[in-house]
Amino acid sequence: MNNLLTPERLKEMLSYDPKTGHWTWLVDTKTGRGAGRVHMKAGSQAGAVSHAKGYRKIGIDGQRFLAHRLAFLWMTGEWPKHHVDHIDGDGGNNAWNNLRDVTRSVNMQNRKRATKDSLTGILGVTFNRNRQKWVAQITINNAPKGLGYFETSEAAHHAYLEAKRQLHPGNTL
Repeated sequence: MNNLLTPERLKEMLSYDPKTGHWTWLVDTKTGRGAGRVHMKAGSQAGAVSHAKGYRKIGIDGQRFLAHRLAFLWMTGEWPKHHVDHIDGDGGNNAWNNLRDVTRSVNMQNRKRATKDSLTGILGVTFNRNRQKWVAQITINNAPKGLGYFETSEAAHHAYLEAKRQLHPGNTL
């Protein structure tokens, strides 16, 4: 699908500001279908946030693209080969200096927050009810590695962060 949009076509339709990561329509365009069709004026901001992580999607020629992937096409003339990582963890920050093309593994290493389904809300930390202790755990090569049991969640999180800095070269903490 990505191969259908060329850098030339992208630059005909949109302007990208690498410093801010903002996209602006260069031409009047219509996006969407039926009753949901929207007319966009040249000079207006392109796309809409349509993802829980704050990712912006932009519709061009009947296709929807993630703005951070379009930034790679705009800046390099090529689609990213892997995943586009937002270095600061903010999916809405599409400034060029905040984006990098990395493997899924490296992208996952750069997580800054626990998933929303986490029971503790602390990255790398769970609670073991049987032992009544906090547990720190990190994933290396798709396998969990226990870092120990701790009296406090803070101590477990500290152990996790220390291991992350040593074992996850892709992280930016």
